[in-house]
Amino acid sequence: MSLVEVAREADSDCQDKAEQVYDLIRCIEDPEKASSLEDLGVVSEEDVSVSRFPGVDGAYYVRVQLTPTVPQCSLATLIGLCVRVRLQENLDFEHKLDIVLKEGSHHTSDEASGEMAQSSAPDPGFRGFVACACTALAAAALVYHATRRLLRRSDDTAHFHEVVFFPELPVPAAASGCERDAPPPSDGRRLECVLRRLAAARRSIDVCVFVLTCPDLGGALLAASRRGVRVRVVLDQEMSACTGSQLSALRRCGVPVFVKPPPFLMHHKFAVVDGEVLICGSFNWTRQAALGNNEDVIITNNPALVRPYVGEFKKLWGMRH
Repeated sequence: MSLVEVAREADSDCQDKAEQVYDLIRCIEDPEKASSLEDLGVVSEEDVSVSRFPGVDGAYYVRVQLTPTVPQCSLATLIGLCVRVRLQENLDFEHKLDIVLKEGSHHTSDEASGEMAQSSAPDPGFRGFVACACTALAAAALVYHATRRLLRRSDDTAHFHEVVFFPELPVPAAASGCERDAPPPSDGRRLECVLRRLAAARRSIDVCVFVLTCPDLGGALLAASRRGVRVRVVLDQEMSACTGSQLSALRRCGVPVFVKPPPFLMHHKFAVVDGEVLICGSFNWTRQAALGNNEDVIITNNPALVRPYVGEFKKLWGMRH
């Protein structure tokens, strides 16, 4: 392998790890507001960088820059500690972590950054002590936040759950589209429930499906990509070249698609929207599933259900190298 190829591989590796870091912290909720750090502008993809740690094989330097919502934010240090705990508990590679406040964004940015900073590669014993202390602070923040949430709204309004059963009503045999020419059933167009969630995506859509031939669903992914949403797709190799596959159309428009090879079938049928909404069930993304099969889809934003699917997608996506 040439030096140029080695450098490119290292850059790609660091970029993947930066995405992993950002995905872990962007959905952390502010202790005072019912919004994520990403939604509040406290952190963005540009604020996360990962580079090789000099002199230590397999180790990385991770730097996260936070921008408090107001210059006098009293919880800036606590938020930084919550970020640290999230990363220390979930990153699967050796790292040195620095968390700082953006210069000039806080009236005590230097002091707060010093409290959050990690000045040298961490000693395991000291790291354990810091993790325990940060966990206690993070737990206090979570209790405070949960109390405010309970005062404002119940869990029933905070989370939604939707169950959709297919098929649509019978359609002419010559119907040309995924649901074209299909009269809407009395309870509304079932496929629209899925399309509506894809159209509402603001940041990302991650899809793992055994087969993708439905032009309506493929078109929804292309439309999302064109409006700036990060779309990533994992397909099974055996079915990726079947008649009507949307693989070529997606790749022509720049959507990254990983065609998973054997030995195992990639038999999942799920999508995660914005890291917060799960779409899953028996439903393959095909015209046959929409119009001719008894299928089911569950749509939910319950974090306890969404998180494992986020992890499963990351695992499969990481196999593409």
